[in-house]
Amino acid sequence: MSAEPVSKLPPLLGTMAGVKLSFPRTEVGLPSIHYGDEKDVWGQNPTKHYALPTQDSIIRDFTIAVNRKTFRPICSKADLYSFAGMRWYGDKDLPPESSRWLEFGFSPQVFAEGGGQLRHLYEQQIELSKDLVGPLHVRQDAFGLRQLSSDREAGPLVGTQASMVFDTWYFDDRTWQTLISCIRQSTNVTPNKIYCAHWFVVPELNATVRGNYTVMADVADWKHIESEVRKLALSFIVGESAR
Repeated sequence: MSAEPVSKLPPLLGTMAGVKLSFPRTEVGLPSIHYGDEKDVWGQNPTKHYALPTQDSIIRDFTIAVNRKTFRPICSKADLYSFAGMRWYGDKDLPPESSRWLEFGFSPQVFAEGGGQLRHLYEQQIELSKDLVGPLHVRQDAFGLRQLSSDREAGPLVGTQASMVFDTWYFDDRTWQTLISCIRQSTNVTPNKIYCAHWFVVPELNATVRGNYTVMADVADWKHIESEVRKLALSFIVGESAR
């Protein structure tokens, strides 16, 4: 298990969608934060001087990488080396959870567009996919979520981000707080038979989270993943925003 981050480095502060945040950092790891109109993440360019952000600095979005077993961010050199060697896996060659890493991006944009729900994103994806993957059928519930899928695969990755052409969806049609959209690729010669984007809502941050999976084991474990990532995200909230 990775050690807790211990550092004398000042945290990275900022405010995203009205919520005050503070991110602990170490010499080997820090969250990927986009401030204001900056194109690169804070500290990414070694030739650039970065002023230390304040609590009033506007955060556009941020991404955190967590260990699949502990759900802790990068805290040690061993973590960093493990993360640097991260690759996509198939179900047949899935290594132990302790050697895998998942990344999650937090953004207020989709949250604001949907009023804190994900139904609009689901409907956008259905509209984009319906003429390309054929009729959609409601299947039996899977992993505690409603399932909708096509008889035809979307095939290779098409588009980017939310505009990808998906062919299978898992969603909570009561709260619309969870949406997992997948592309099946049975004809793919690589181990990656699926690609899934997992969106879920963190109301306390006024943000939607997105993680990407290439194995069904992660899709099936969506509830536990959401819970652990949410707990970590809430630990970044400071001051009155945490109430």
